[in-house]
Amino acid sequence: MAANTSQHSDESSESLDLMMEAGSSSFEEMEDNVPLGTQPYLFEPEASSDEEINQQSSPESTDEDRLGNTDWCSCGNCPPMSTIEESVCCHEIPQVMTVLEEDPGKPCIIEHNGFEPVCLHPSSLR
Repeated sequence: MAANTSQHSDESSESLDLMMEAGSSSFEEMEDNVPLGTQPYLFEPEASSDEEINQQSSPESTDEDRLGNTDWCSCGNCPPMSTIEESVCCHEIPQVMTVLEEDPGKPCIIEHNGFEPVCLHPSSLR
C-alpha cells in the first residue's frame, strides 16, 4: 500500500512539475511580448466599422453641400462662403453658444454686445 501511495505521489509531483514548467514558459513568453514603457491609447475603445464608415463618408457630402448657399446657417446672418472651412455658423461653435446663452434674445454672435469691441475694434486686432 505504501508503494502504491509513493507511486501516486510521484505521478502527482511529475504532473505538477510539468504544469509548473508549462505555466512558467507561457508566462515567460508573455513577458517577452509585453513592451516596456507607457503605451498611449491602450485603453481607448476602438471604433466600430459603422462609425468609421460614417466618419469617412458623411463629412465630405455634407460639407460640399454648404458651398454657394446658406442652408446650413442657424442664426440667419451667415453669408454664402467660398470654402468649406469658412462655411460655419456661430451656432455650430460650442464656445459661441455659451456666450449666446448668457445673453438670451441675441440670435447671432454679431449682435452680442461684446462682439464689436473684442472682435472688430482695430486695437483688439493688433
